[in-house]
This record gives sequence, C-alpha cells and structure tokens, in this order.
Amino acid sequence: MKILIIIAITFSTTFLFAQKTVTWIGGTPGSETSWDEPKNWSNHHVPNEFSNVYIPEVSTSTFSNPVITNGIIELNSLQIVSTAKLTIDKMAKLIVHGSADGVYADNVEIKGSLIVWDETSDMEIDVKVALLKSYTSPYSKY
Repeated sequence: MKILIIIAITFSTTFLFAQKTVTWIGGTPGSETSWDEPKNWSNHHVPNEFSNVYIPEVSTSTFSNPVITNGIIELNSLQIVSTAKLTIDKMAKLIVHGSADGVYADNVEIKGSLIVWDETSDMEIDVKVALLKSYTSPYSKY
C-alpha cells in the first residue's frame, strides 16, 4: 500500500510541475496588454517558472501585445515570433531559465531587465546589455 501511495505522489507531482507551453492571446477588456491577466493566456493562467511561453503575432486578432509592468517574472523558456512585440517596463524583470528565441531589438522593448540564465554553467546574461541589433540565446535548444 505504501508503494502505491509513493507512486501516486510521484506521478501527481510530475504532472503538477510539468513544463507546459502557454500562448499569449491578449485582448481581455480592461487588461488588453497585461501580462498578469490570466484570461490573456491560452490556459487562463499567468505563466510561471515551469512555463514555455510563446508570443505570436497578434495584429490580425486582438492587436494587444504583452506588457510586463512590474515584478519579477520567471519562465522556463520564451519564444517570440519576429513580428510580435513584448515590452518589459522599468519596474519589471523577466528571467528565462532556458532558451530565449526570437528576442530582437525591434520586437522587445526592455526598459527594465531581461535575464537569460543558464543553470548548467551558472552563467547569467543581461539581454539589455547584450542586445545589439539581434540576439539569439546561445542556450537555445533548437
């Protein structure tokens, strides 16, 4: 019986913290661009450190690009389509623990901080400093 309980706890913990892809939708009335609005996300949950975030181009749907206004946001990975936009305001910090693909000077406005963290080598890259005309994470899985 103890073995069954241990197996059940192991599986439930694995599914609870499994990395999931979450897609930006935006356009929730009154919070059209708010990163912190659950209804702006495909799963109706604000992404967390276990999330693989995908930001598509929204000019033909909601016309609402995501804006992180404050706080520290942590993600597993970030992928931004080249025609999409992301804004990180002055009081915000975005930390990506894995790959950060599609991060370019013309589609990401960084007033605060974007950190790409490679946990395998304890290396931190402040993308605002490293971002020239284009930047692709050296830690990309693709």
